[in-house]
Amino acid sequence: MSLNLLLDYNILGWAEKRKDQFLKTYGRILRVGTDIPRRNKDIHIAAMCKEENCDLLTSDAKAYTHYFSAGIELVQITKFGWDEKNEAPVYLVRILERNCFLKAHFE
Repeated sequence: MSLNLLLDYNILGWAEKRKDQFLKTYGRILRVGTDIPRRNKDIHIAAMCKEENCDLLTSDAKAYTHYFSAGIELVQITKFGWDEKNEAPVYLVRILERNCFLKAHFE
């Protein structure tokens, strides 16, 4: 299954300028506001990322917290870029495999 990308509503303008770059890495680009309703709770965004095998780009520094409520146990958060217009960092949230070596060491 190819890795997809979900763009949070708050960074759509920033991301559109980089769309061609993203298509080199991701199979599909999905958008909050188009592919999932804008006012959906963040837990639904996390669940969609799990179901659709998506990374999430967002400027919401706490977006990852909803992944745990969606049954995802391990995520990686990377400072990915800077949204000049909104003067905010852009974060990449990626779901990691459940059987990652870190989890195995703590069971």
